[in-house]
Formats: sequence, C-alpha cells, structure tokens
Amino acid sequence: MHITANGIQFNVQIDGREGAPWLMFSNSHCTTLALWDEMVERFKDRYHILRYDTRGHGGTAAPPGNYTQDELAGDVAAILDVLKIDRVHFCGISIGGQTGLGMAIHHPDRLLSLTAANARYDVPPPVMKAWDDRIAIVEKGGTEAIAGPTVGRWFESNYPAKNPERVARIQAMFEKVSKQGYIGCAIAIRDLNYREALSKINLPVLLISGKQDSSATEDMVNTMHGMIRGSRLEMLSPAGHLTVVEQPKAFGDALESFLATVPA
Repeated sequence: MHITANGIQFNVQIDGREGAPWLMFSNSHCTTLALWDEMVERFKDRYHILRYDTRGHGGTAAPPGNYTQDELAGDVAAILDVLKIDRVHFCGISIGGQTGLGMAIHHPDRLLSLTAANARYDVPPPVMKAWDDRIAIVEKGGTEAIAGPTVGRWFESNYPAKNPERVARIQAMFEKVSKQGYIGCAIAIRDLNYREALSKINLPVLLISGKQDSSATEDMVNTMHGMIRGSRLEMLSPAGHLTVVEQPKAFGDALESFLATVPA
C-alpha cells in the first residue's frame, strides 16, 4: 500500500501477526522491500512486520535533490508516525543499516533494538571519489550502465556462478531504480559521517557483516562494534555485501538469537 510521510509517497507492506512486536526492515541501495522476503517468511508468525521501499526505490517516489542519511532516518520516523506505531525492532542492510544508525542517533525513542547489516559509519576520501565516479556514470547512462559491475562486487567471488538466478533477481531490482533515486541515495552514502555519534548509541544493537564484504569491511565493522557499547557482532562467511541474500539462514539465526535477548 502507499502512504504519504515526510511529504513523500512511500510504498509499504505489512505482514505477520497483529498484536506482536513490530519488526521493520529497510532495504539496501538499489534493491526493494522484496529483498526481505525470506526473513518475512521466517519471522511472520512471531512479529508484526513492516517493510518499505527507500525513497527513490521500488514503488516509493523519488523527490528531487540530494538526500542525507539523517533525512532517510527522518523518513522512517515519519512512516511510524503515519502508521501510529510507537517503537520497532529495526533491521536494515547497507544504506538501510546506516538509516538504522541514524534512527539510533536521532530517534532512539522509536527503536526497541537495531540490527545494522553490512553498514558503514563514515566514508573516507578515496571511497567518496568512487561514489562521485558512479554518480557521473548514472547521470549519463542511467542505472543500467552500472548495474552489472556493481551487483558483481556485492557478492563473494564464487557466489554469482553458483547462484545466477538469485543474482539476476538483484540486478533486475537495481536496473529499475530511477536515476534520481540512485543519485540521491548515493550522495547520502557518500556524505555519511556518524563516527563521532556512535558512542552515543544506547540501545540493543546487533551488527552483521560478511568477511568478504569490500564495502563494510571486517576491520570497519569491528571498529564500529568497539565504538557502540554493548553491541553484538556476527561475521558471516562466505559472504559479501548482501549477507541476507548469500547467507539467509545464518542471517536469520543471528537476528533471531539477538531479538530473543531484547526485553519485550
């Protein structure tokens, strides 16, 4: 269904058990809420599940201009306001995980817990340059011009050859993202800087990443783990940047074990 929140029309989907605690999922850059299909199937009997397409993705509108990670967190808070949901367990991957960090920093009263998968907390200059290069390619040729090489980088090297249908599904999501949606969110990623704020997070946090993730590297995630007091860390292998796709059982096991420790 579609709702208007923060002045944007969002595509949202609700599944699961009414009256149960809310579990909210946030997709990665250039995917849609369908990324979470397997997790919804696993958790729908125990949680009331809310998914949404990030602005500029899937069925959600792409407002003009640059986006910031704080604005993406504000979108989540606005969606919760419209749906009259007080607090959620929030689980996001990649830019969705970074949106979760923004929620934990700026809207902690809306979270029961945070699971941030394959998420960064800042972007150093060489990586900023790489994002500028990608943005320039998309400005000229649209998302189709960059989809194949980008999706290839997201996975552990042996995964695409063994799972071509799953990789093709992700690439199809990517190619449907609008130019504005790609660029707006890419700028939010490029300009991310939550380094100084991580130590202020004070709620249950699970970090998940892949040992072969070239973006949210093992060293970076370990550093983030040390900066967020009381956080838990699960490193999955073999897995690259989309752990929920490559290792759905291990991802679900980690999330289930973590949620069991969070007071209702």
